[in-house]
Amino acid sequence: MARQAGTAETAMEDYALRRIPKTWTWNWFTINMVILGVGTAMFQFIFGGTLVTEFGAKNTIVASVWGLLVQGGLSYILMRHSGEEGLNVDLLSRGMGFGFVGSAITSILYWLAYTTFFVIEGTIMGSAITAYTGIPIQLSFAIIGIVFIPLTIWGMALLSKFQSWSFILFVVLIIAAIAKVAGNATMLANASHWLSFGANQGKLSLLGSLGAIGAVNGVVGANIIVGVDIVRFAPKDSNIKRGALFTAFVPLGIFLYACLILGVWFAAGTGLTNPGIYMVKLIGLGGFLFIVLSQLRIGLDIFYGGSMCLANFFSRTLRIVWGRKYWAVSMVIVGTVLLYLNVMPHINIILTLMGAYIAAWIGILITDSVIVRGVLKLGPGTFEYRRPYLPDFNLAGVTSIIVGTVVGIIMAFGRLGHYLSDFWVDVSAIVAFVLAAVIYTIISVQSKGKYYLKQQPVPYPGSEEVNRCPVCGEIIATNDFVPCPVDKVWICSQCCMKNNTCNDHCSEKGSVVKNLAPLSPMPEAS
Repeated sequence: MARQAGTAETAMEDYALRRIPKTWTWNWFTINMVILGVGTAMFQFIFGGTLVTEFGAKNTIVASVWGLLVQGGLSYILMRHSGEEGLNVDLLSRGMGFGFVGSAITSILYWLAYTTFFVIEGTIMGSAITAYTGIPIQLSFAIIGIVFIPLTIWGMALLSKFQSWSFILFVVLIIAAIAKVAGNATMLANASHWLSFGANQGKLSLLGSLGAIGAVNGVVGANIIVGVDIVRFAPKDSNIKRGALFTAFVPLGIFLYACLILGVWFAAGTGLTNPGIYMVKLIGLGGFLFIVLSQLRIGLDIFYGGSMCLANFFSRTLRIVWGRKYWAVSMVIVGTVLLYLNVMPHINIILTLMGAYIAAWIGILITDSVIVRGVLKLGPGTFEYRRPYLPDFNLAGVTSIIVGTVVGIIMAFGRLGHYLSDFWVDVSAIVAFVLAAVIYTIISVQSKGKYYLKQQPVPYPGSEEVNRCPVCGEIIATNDFVPCPVDKVWICSQCCMKNNTCNDHCSEKGSVVKNLAPLSPMPEAS
């Protein structure tokens, strides 16, 4: 069966609210090219410049090594589940400790993370447009919004093509910028001493390293989210463990933190931290194209992931199922409005705050996978996400993320309120991670995992792997189907979720139809 067998609507929606079927997977090369859009974003360059300015070069290197190892390890665990199950991070969260409605909390939190990163990336892109054309920055922001609206409508189909060919041009332009610095005696002399650049002449210190690590923690969590959402497209006939390991540590790890360190080098050489300005000054039109290209690459990834967060949030809380493309456009509009707020001077504290709540969420997912399910064997064998089988709230996850996030954010604000030392502020994300993990483990042990499921899932009785939903007509993975007790037919999980007329009869305990006949096989699947 064809790997991408779907309509234009399928290409736009990419099964944002459902499991990826075998008819809509992509090869690992394509997946890694898309993720490289994150690893090579201009944010890494400007982040490197801001980190070195505040904490010094050597402390920034320590934070980068920390980020590579922690992000790589955590990404691998969650990417493996995402690739094997074909589920995005929202759907995984439902079954990994949060419940059907409870996971909406995490959806809106990491939508805020996506939006924050767009504001940062959009600021860089706006700076480049203004630096090259001379137009006011406010007009540049408006242009960015207009450009992104049509691009965000399409999903992985556009991402896969755009990211693949644009990566080659990205490499050519970054080499040209490096050559320009190397060809200027003054800039080369400054860049050659980059290890002594920044705060305290780049000296290594415990507090400096912890401060840089605190800011990096916000990036770590957000990058994990993007990677998990893309790896769900992994072909099921491949070695997913090996593929996830490579993806977690190379395009999302080594490339990303190499660009961060390169941002330190450019900042030392040019004396500027914003690549939207120094790239244009270095290579003119090439620098302008470089920034635009890089920001389009990461912007498409950001809006893709953010739109899935919004689609999942509103589908569960208000039963609004507009489709991913509409939420993508909504996100562009909101992000463009926020561009007019000057957030860059506060980027490190913003990332520290983000690091706290994202760390609590990741701490729960990792604990669920490794400790509760892996060591203690308390959870079910699969990651359930379908409405009839899940409680609205899993008290283990919801309680843990609230406590971990609140404590982490209180600690992160300690520097601004002058009630905590820098040490406790900088480790706020680590504390949030550990606290959420410990609370989750305790509740799971005491409850013996009873909060995972409302009732046991009923397996689809047919032998085929995909079939067509009788309600929406989409090609669906058969392990996404649920038996509808009202219509007496198997329907996809999304059609079940958006039905507002059945009074949620299927979610009542004991209402699941257990002997419902399978659907007629599709001709393609026979």
